[in-house]
Amino acid sequence: MTDNQMLLDEVILEQQQQIKKEENKMIDDLVAKRNEERKQNSMTANEKLKKMYPDLVKPFPKHAHQPYKVGSQTFTTIKAQFVVNRLNEVLGVDGWQFEVTERDRIDNDVIVHGMLVVKDLETGRPAAIRQSSGGATMHYSKPYKNDDPKTFVPKPMGSWADKFKSAETDALSKAASHIGIGNDVFMGLVNPDGSYKEVAFEEQDNTKPALAAGAKKTSVPAKKTVSKKPSSFGKKTTTKKTSLSI
Repeated sequence: MTDNQMLLDEVILEQQQQIKKEENKMIDDLVAKRNEERKQNSMTANEKLKKMYPDLVKPFPKHAHQPYKVGSQTFTTIKAQFVVNRLNEVLGVDGWQFEVTERDRIDNDVIVHGMLVVKDLETGRPAAIRQSSGGATMHYSKPYKNDDPKTFVPKPMGSWADKFKSAETDALSKAASHIGIGNDVFMGLVNPDGSYKEVAFEEQDNTKPALAAGAKKTSVPAKKTVSKKPSSFGKKTTTKKTSLSI
């Protein structure tokens, strides 16, 4: 191979490398431009959830609620399928999943721990994770008047499988409330029959009293003030504070 031929090969190789370098730069610039456009046009996972929030917190219809008793008290809960439907409608069928992390049974009670995973459908990554727990209690039959208490054997009212299923549903509903679903129920604003309670807020910082969704505005009579003549002997009075926990 002559010197001229070697010099020509070197020039051709240098030109090919320069062309390859320019092509790679063009590709890198194009990818950077597309990524920048995608970043500007797409919302973050938090922004997407924020935009979905009004749909997540929408009140449920009256027939979606049902009462449940704990001792002598009656509370309100949401039927599980309505919670699942809300998740599917707002987040998408593939946009969420509920994972049970632990099941436990203590005497007559069952406890289920789980987490609700909200997915970002564009990236497939979790956008939010909310953990919760749910429980259920196994009740047993009681003897009738004609039964002999000494020989009577209580029987479980239902199966343990059903109790674990109820506890899992309870955990899902509670986890869903962490992203806004059924907030009004967990805040105690819904009666067991599905009607809404009137909630009065004290006017503070020029804030007007608010009503829960669906509640009727009613006038509250003013309290009468009674002035008592002070006694010459000081009496010690005790004020008992009461709190309402929901």
